[in-house]
Amino acid sequence: MGELELFRLRKLSTLAAVCAATVLAVGTGGPSATAAQPTPSPVPSAAQSRPAADVHGCPSGVSLNVPSAVGIAKYGASALLPASMPQAQRAADRSPVLQKIAHSNVQWLTSLDCSATTLTNGPKRAQSRSVRPADTPQQICALPNTNCQPNWSGYQTGTPRGAGTYSDASMEWDVPNASHSGDRNAHVTIWPGIGVGSDADKLVQAGTESVQYSFLGGLFHTQRYYAWIEIVPGEYEIRISNLPVHPGDHMLVDVSYDTTTHNATFTMYNTSTGKGGSISQAVNGPTGSQSEWIVERTCEGSQNSCKYTPLVKYGAEKITNAGGQLTDGGSTSGFFAAQMQPQNTPMTDCKVTKFLSTVGPLDSTGGGFTTTWQDYGKSEKCN
Repeated sequence: MGELELFRLRKLSTLAAVCAATVLAVGTGGPSATAAQPTPSPVPSAAQSRPAADVHGCPSGVSLNVPSAVGIAKYGASALLPASMPQAQRAADRSPVLQKIAHSNVQWLTSLDCSATTLTNGPKRAQSRSVRPADTPQQICALPNTNCQPNWSGYQTGTPRGAGTYSDASMEWDVPNASHSGDRNAHVTIWPGIGVGSDADKLVQAGTESVQYSFLGGLFHTQRYYAWIEIVPGEYEIRISNLPVHPGDHMLVDVSYDTTTHNATFTMYNTSTGKGGSISQAVNGPTGSQSEWIVERTCEGSQNSCKYTPLVKYGAEKITNAGGQLTDGGSTSGFFAAQMQPQNTPMTDCKVTKFLSTVGPLDSTGGGFTTTWQDYGKSEKCN
């Protein structure tokens, strides 16, 4: 072989190698490689997930993200969140709940059916202080780092130090059985959330509802169970009609908020059915002054003047992996609830004369605790 032919073969070989590298870079969504270019953060592009066009009955701004199995295999938990939340994507791998979901064989919803309710969860309410017996819950509610509420039972953080805000809250639980509640109409709802529930600090939350309705003096009963999302103020529960929930089902739920784009995503996975959803919504206002992990009795009616329902006799409810993310706008760090020194929040009646639900200490994991049912309470307004 002559020198001219050898030169031509070398040129062809070099050209083929360049072409192959270019095809590989384009096919994986990455930039072409050069020695001076930094490696990009492992955030999936929009090609790793797709929005669902089939969305019914949902408020404006609600959409469904359909995570890609290929994207999850490549990028891990960050591929569970849509491309419209780059900050939250970068932090997703620090969420134990999102990590568990990413390592599960989830049947993701490819369509979304919403239905309206007249139920609302949060914000926390101030109790009436008209009754102060000396040997009742008033004494316990006055203890340091205890914050009794007539609707919440669980843990809530205080305002973060410095300029940081909470951008994520997540946890696991088993859906309570509502059929244990005698002849009452009763509710219990369980959720993680971010914010307090005001125009200046929206409450962004997602969870499950267990309801019993009683008819003809308790002769007939019916129960209902469902998953929901909600932003307060401005919404009631939005029931996710095509994400089935049953008593005893094990739920993993993560609420993520992106402070750069003001979008929230509710990632919900029912391990018992194998089905999950990644539901996004624009948040019209700021959030992030606190995180919370709550068992609640629901409020029916107008958000400004709703009436609390009796509390489903749920027994002892074990919460695990309660934690979240804290961001300063540039970097994000993960935490378990105990690291934030949260307030223990028992539930009382409006007059603080009896406990409806009490809260045990955080366990050695930092993210596990048990709330225990004490009393149904009654249908009542606190203000």
